[in-house]
Amino acid sequence: MRKYEHWEVPHRAFHLSLVANAGTRIVTMIAQLSDHAERYRRFYSTEVPLSFERGMREHEAIVDACVVRDQELAAERLARHYSSVALGTLAVLAPEHDPVLVRTALHSVMQVRTAGKNGAQNSK
Repeated sequence: MRKYEHWEVPHRAFHLSLVANAGTRIVTMIAQLSDHAERYRRFYSTEVPLSFERGMREHEAIVDACVVRDQELAAERLARHYSSVALGTLAVLAPEHDPVLVRTALHSVMQVRTAGKNGAQNSK
């Protein structure tokens, strides 16, 4: 539990830094959603085996995409990260639940990325 307590503040700052330029309204909404999700994040990070290590790898992948300024890749990796936390939490707390909305949201992000690539190729 102590590991989580030291990690939560920089973790929140990391995620908010990813959307810092999205405008006050969106950043405020995301911060509020993050507040509501904190108990699930705490559960996932402390109760799901290897989740902390997986999350760190996912964060590194997001940073790598940001460093090379690949917004679509960063968005895809962030969506995958959120999905892995949601799916991991649901698998433990409610294994009978079909997380169709989580998978649909992730699929939508992936389609946007694919459409962006195809659009770039078609414009050449």
